[in-house]
Order: sequence, then structure tokens, then C-alpha cells
Amino acid sequence: QVRKLLDSGQKLIQEQRYSDAAVRLREATQDDPQCLQAHADLGLTLSKMGAWDGAIEEYQAATSLDPGNSALHSNLSAALASAKRFDEARDEALLALRYDSRNARAHFVMAGVLLQAPGHLQEAVPHLRAAQDSFPSARKALEKLCAMKAVNGCP
Repeated sequence: QVRKLLDSGQKLIQEQRYSDAAVRLREATQDDPQCLQAHADLGLTLSKMGAWDGAIEEYQAATSLDPGNSALHSNLSAALASAKRFDEARDEALLALRYDSRNARAHFVMAGVLLQAPGHLQEAVPHLRAAQDSFPSARKALEKLCAMKAVNGCP
């Protein structure tokens, strides 16, 4: 039953029918609270809907089921940053990077968090550099900082 709900939810996500996907995936999490994929997919769906509190809750459930999963921690950090919970977003991005130092999304979120805080431009540069191949906006931000000659370490 849970597998059918997951398959249906994933198909609805692909069709960008996020509200319908959320219903199916929420049912999957209720049927099997230990289903990592259901929590992760529901977190993704709620993120797509801009329902940050719900997305955070689902990503937290997923990370509790697989604490060493870098991708889940970076997804949680992105949702936290979108909810303007920057300290928590930084902590989750750091966890994601501890588990996988090449996680471009975690670097991207970390750079965004650092750019929100005054006086942390220089610290954001290595994260922007690490994220620039996966995130064009990271490359643009790095180019802008370097053009202003506001930081060291520019390419």
C-alpha cells in the first residue's frame, strides 16, 4: 500500500500537482511513519508549495530516520533558510557538509546564510566557488562579489 502511495505521489510531483501529491505522501507517512522516502518526498512537495514549516517537519523526520544523509540535511537547511531560520539552516548545512564535503546544495545554502549576516562575505566565497557549477546563481553572486573587489580568493 505504501509503495503505491509513493509511486502515485512521485508521479503527481512530476506532473507538478503538488497539492494532490502532498495528500498521497501524507497518507504514506501515516501508514508507515518509518518510511524515509515518504517523509523526504513530502518535504520536497511541501517545499515546492512554499509550505516551509511542513517541509521542515518532514525533512526533520527524514533526517531522524537517516541521520548521516547529506542530501536530506541540505534539503532541510534549504527549507530552514527559506523560512528565514538562518542559524538552524547554517547548522544543518554544516552537518550536510560534514557527511559530504562536495554537497553543492549545502555549500549554496551556507553561502546564502553567510551573505545574510553582515561581515561574512569572505567566508561565503569558498562556498560559492564550491556551488557555482551546480547553481548558476552562485556563480553570479561570486562574479558580483569579485567585481566589487570586496573579497579575496576570486577566480
